[in-house]
Amino acid sequence: MKSLKRASLLIGVLMLLAATTFAAGVDGKWVGDVSTPDGSAISLTLSFKVDGDKVTGTVTGPTGDIEITDGKMTGETLEFVLNVDAGGTPLVFKCSGTLKGDDQLSIKMNGGAEMNLEFTAKRST
Repeated sequence: MKSLKRASLLIGVLMLLAATTFAAGVDGKWVGDVSTPDGSAISLTLSFKVDGDKVTGTVTGPTGDIEITDGKMTGETLEFVLNVDAGGTPLVFKCSGTLKGDDQLSIKMNGGAEMNLEFTAKRST
């Protein structure tokens, strides 16, 4: 009976460590180029800080830093919101990403209408 309890405890600890490893996996700086609807490319730097399942940070582009809000990491899936001022017009991007390995993050940015963007970011060294 004791060995069953120990095995159950060990499995629980390993599952917790695995979940923490995935969440921490997005921590740090990432870079990627986004193609806009007009065909131009915008270089972005994404900086993430993970605390449990909560994710904070910034996305930096040509107009400066944009704070990440409502960020969370569940397994290999990242979700966050960007509130962008596009020349006086507010845009809200609901973003989701999938961590692929330790060095690639596939991101979808849903800004409504024709502002749905996808790109792959790579871990910055």
